[in-house]
Amino acid sequence: IRMRVTLPMSPPAKRTDEKRKLAAIMFTDIVGYSAVSHQNESLALELLEEHRAIVRPILAAYEGREIKTIGDAFLVEFDSATNAVSCAVGIQNALSRRNLGTLPERNVTVRIGIHLGDVVQKDGDVFGDGVNIASRLQFLAEPGGICMSQQIYDQVHNKIDRPMMRLGNRTLKNIKTRINIFQIMPPGKTQSLASRLRARHHYLALGRPMLAALAIVPILLFSALLAVRHPHSEVEALSSVAKARIAVMPFENIGAGTADEYLADAMTEELISSFSRVNAIRVIARTSVMHYKGPKHKTAREIGDELNVGTILEGSVRVAAGKLRVSVALIDARTQESIWSHEYDGRIKELLTIQHAIATKVIDEFRVRMIASDNSAVGKTPVANPEAYLAFLKGRFYLNQRTDEGFRKSIEYLKRAIQFDPKFTQAYVELSNTYNLMGFYGAMRPREALPRAKLLSEKAVELDSECAEAFASLAESKALYGHDWVGAEAAYRRSITLNPGYPTVHHWFAEFLNAMGRTEEALSENKLARELDPLSPNYSSASGHPYYYSGNYDAAIAAYRKALELEPKFYLAHAWLAQSYLEKGLFDEAIEEVTKAQALAPENTFLKSLLAMAQARAGHIDVAHLYLAQLSETAKTSYVPAYDLARIHAALGEKEATLALLRKALDESSTQMINVRIDPAFKMLHGDASFSALLQQYGFKS
Repeated sequence: IRMRVTLPMSPPAKRTDEKRKLAAIMFTDIVGYSAVSHQNESLALELLEEHRAIVRPILAAYEGREIKTIGDAFLVEFDSATNAVSCAVGIQNALSRRNLGTLPERNVTVRIGIHLGDVVQKDGDVFGDGVNIASRLQFLAEPGGICMSQQIYDQVHNKIDRPMMRLGNRTLKNIKTRINIFQIMPPGKTQSLASRLRARHHYLALGRPMLAALAIVPILLFSALLAVRHPHSEVEALSSVAKARIAVMPFENIGAGTADEYLADAMTEELISSFSRVNAIRVIARTSVMHYKGPKHKTAREIGDELNVGTILEGSVRVAAGKLRVSVALIDARTQESIWSHEYDGRIKELLTIQHAIATKVIDEFRVRMIASDNSAVGKTPVANPEAYLAFLKGRFYLNQRTDEGFRKSIEYLKRAIQFDPKFTQAYVELSNTYNLMGFYGAMRPREALPRAKLLSEKAVELDSECAEAFASLAESKALYGHDWVGAEAAYRRSITLNPGYPTVHHWFAEFLNAMGRTEEALSENKLARELDPLSPNYSSASGHPYYYSGNYDAAIAAYRKALELEPKFYLAHAWLAQSYLEKGLFDEAIEEVTKAQALAPENTFLKSLLAMAQARAGHIDVAHLYLAQLSETAKTSYVPAYDLARIHAALGEKEATLALLRKALDESSTQMINVRIDPAFKMLHGDASFSALLQQYGFKS
């Protein structure tokens, strides 16, 4: 008789020696898994097991060594970069097929990051920058996408039959050197920014969605054929997109003092505004280029890589004895060669004429090089009166400072511009924006600021029914003050139709859509804003808002952390990260983030209210009441939004006090009230009849 005895298998002996080697490291992570786990633990475990059952055979097929799993993540090592990327593509294809036949809540979507670098093997694990970089790259990938470093791309770009897209040089958290990043996009997401802007918004202006859909079919079929014949056409297409993108670097003030700084900034902003109106050019927004203001530490090529632009315009402004000299140079970012340069001399009052001449010349150069078929013009000259224009430039300069004194001076100069020229549309727009921002920042009580903003935006549209900025400002007023949701959306869409390259309207529209509970649309609009203004910490941080308000706190945390990698000193990103931690019950982490934000903006009353709210949620009731008393004292002499105080009382569980303060916020015309339906701070009020009545009074009829 032969007996088979099955003995318990001992785990393989761990290696205690340390070995350094070059390896391709792959990091995977399931998108939104923590949120699913929080809501339905049994479903999360079921999906996790199914995910592992799909992934592990693919790892084995491409000779990947599973180092370990970390929750829902895989850490895998490969000897070959090609095998690593082929494996990642195989995983994404398999999961994509699997998701086709499932309900959305059962989808399993992963992000993957891959890096080739030096790692240390010890005790069956791997350590080092190679692992850290792969982990960070996974964070940057789109859901269903694959991000890889330059080191991986160099090995596989002519071996992998999938379109690849360059994302540029990025700074990754806790990684000293910048990493050049490429992405293999999920299927169906390889359209350029320009084509998405046109496809998404142009048909709205025509009012013929079916005609637009039919017109684009041949283009899509042709693109598909090219992709089959040329698997790396996306890389080539990307270079074409970069060629059509221009960055106007901050003009340098090389005069004797700082009094004329506004002229240098004005030159930058007006040229950006002019280029944004040309159909075939995509211009990087002001916020992103202003990161490069000051001493030059980067080459044209490095800037081109970071902003994904093919052309850079740089220049300087010198003022002396009432005379103006503007020097400009148009530079090929790839070769760093000068395409064209010129000096313009004139009086300060001739600044507008000089700007128009520069914009026309640059567009002519673009037409010669690549956009001969485009016949759009620079745009209308905004004003004929030089004194009005100079006052307008000073007003906008002070508005951009976002301080109480800056707001005061902005109003002074913009009103002066309107006195010089009562038909100066852009002056009305900027004055409307000034009052809206003062209401938002608490520099003026919203009840006083918002009605003024509304009247000014209406006047701007009356003066120029083709001004995109005027419709964007009108949309904000209709939303924040008029509570006219239908009218606001129509104005946002009209602005986008008039100028799809205007990033501010995409950002504002995203925030509006979020308040309306339209999460996916909000994410899409925010993405367009970020692509037009890639270094804006505000737009980057705002990418987390739709996740936060829809209850996907893990995705929100990821977005806010990403924003802080872009700009660690952006206090609002710390504040939003703190709120996300609060909703997950991570009270110590929330308090730590609010403290970081307060160090950056110590006088901000919103942050003080957020700290009180965090202390209350953490159970530190006495501390919360102490902060609440301090804010109540401050409210006697300056504006403290009742909405912020209501959130503290909600955290303390004081229902009636919360409702009373929300009624006061309604009377104040608080800009924050637009989010009251979706703010998780007020979950305790959901289903309450008084709260429902308050929502209807604000304008939410259902």
